Amino acid sequence: MRTLLATLLREVNAGPTYGADDAAQIDARRTALAQSGLPAVVEAAPYLARYDPEAGYDYTMNRAVDAALTRVRVGIVSR
Repeated sequence: MRTLLATLLREVNAGPTYGADDAAQIDARRTALAQSGLPAVVEAAPYLARYDPEAGYDYTMNRAVDAALTRVRVGIVSR
């Protein structure tokens, strides 16, 4: 669910809105989010649109390794 909402936030140029340091950028993203027409995403944004580079790296690496291992297990590996 978090990935889906993060994708929606990026689509309306609003992610990551929270946890950033640039006040002008935060205001622009909050405005874009408010004008998105996605009230559930607006409501969830404070909890999901946080910038955490370490968590993002860990998530991405885990997904990439899982995908590679799955391909090896099912024999979909190009040689």
